[in-house]
Amino acid sequence: MRRAYPIALALLLTAGVAVVLVSLRERAGDVRPREILLGVETCAECGMAITEEPYAAELITEEGVAKFCDIGCMLVYRAKHHPRGEGVRAMFVHDWATKQWMRAERAFYVRAPLYTPMYYSLFAFHSREEAEDFAGEGAKVWTFQEALEFARRQGGGPP
Repeated sequence: MRRAYPIALALLLTAGVAVVLVSLRERAGDVRPREILLGVETCAECGMAITEEPYAAELITEEGVAKFCDIGCMLVYRAKHHPRGEGVRAMFVHDWATKQWMRAERAFYVRAPLYTPMYYSLFAFHSREEAEDFAGEGAKVWTFQEALEFARRQGGGPP
């Protein structure tokens, strides 16, 4: 019986340290996108079902996770509810070329005459070069701040 007590204490301490380390990692900015249940979860901005993962986006705050069917929906939501970025821990979009999640603030955006779920027609890329190749002649490549300004003009909060 005496040996069980130190082992139980060691297990409790190990579990406690693991919880603290995970919490600190998330506070330090190592926040990751959450899984989206396609066809089940709905967009926090427009209410439409999220059905196509390459167009999906996420915004993570201190309160929780908001999921979106379209990059434009996330940017409009961000502009309306967090105009200066207050409380936002991370934002994620899919890189159009690789379909992998990436931080929205690091992406380059192209508005192209192609379908997206809510017709914002915004596509994100890891690099400016990939965005320029996709854009072709005449289209402009935007930074995150420029894409956010576009969202504000679409009705997403203060100019």
